[in-house]
Amino acid sequence: MGGHGTKRNDPYFEAITRLTFRLATNGFFVTSGGGPGIMEAANLGAYLSTFEDEGIVDFALETLSAAPKFDGGFTDGTPEFLSAVSEYIQLAKNVCNACFGDDPGLRNTYQCTSGKPGESLAIPTWFYGHEPTNLFGTHVAKYFSNSLREDNLLAISTAGVVFAPGSAGTLQEVFMDLAQNHYATFIVRSPMVFLGVDAYSDLFGFIKGFVKRRGMETVYGDLLLLTDDIDETVEFLKANPPR
Repeated sequence: MGGHGTKRNDPYFEAITRLTFRLATNGFFVTSGGGPGIMEAANLGAYLSTFEDEGIVDFALETLSAAPKFDGGFTDGTPEFLSAVSEYIQLAKNVCNACFGDDPGLRNTYQCTSGKPGESLAIPTWFYGHEPTNLFGTHVAKYFSNSLREDNLLAISTAGVVFAPGSAGTLQEVFMDLAQNHYATFIVRSPMVFLGVDAYSDLFGFIKGFVKRRGMETVYGDLLLLTDDIDETVEFLKANPPR
């Protein structure tokens, strides 16, 4: 989870791409909201995870950075906007073709013996009709209702949810996930990782205080992590399966 407006050359875009690459290689199935920004980064990392050499991530990030934001900063529906979206999508296609097209060069260089992308799920929404669905999710389920989409996306993410910095939509998802954990709405409780100490320190402190006040520290308080370290995130999720 995280900002749809996060640029492809943003440090958090890279962090999430590398994180999901490593999670996928450790057996996790990645799901995302299916759109641009942090959502694209999540699917991208999983998509590249069939390569043994993480250097493939550097190639993909460099390629995509030429069109850092899907709208190019232009108003929705204008010719400039449509041109920016077209370039944004084309660079994603270039990554797909370079990695899994007819030319085996990158697969040989970065060691991909399967010849297929890593699988992941993208769940975008018609609510943000101007946002392109990213090309790196191998399975896509698009919702008309954004509230149902968010609730169901969180519900199936039983191995845990990672929150990168975002805006109001991400904040809403934090509290939706917190409620699911608090009431064990879907039977199990799962880790919540806040990736971004500067962005989430105040919110994390509030949530930890809430959990303590409600007497739930031993129920799911230990499933909460605030960090800037993607390797710590991987190890935390591995060590804390749903319960």
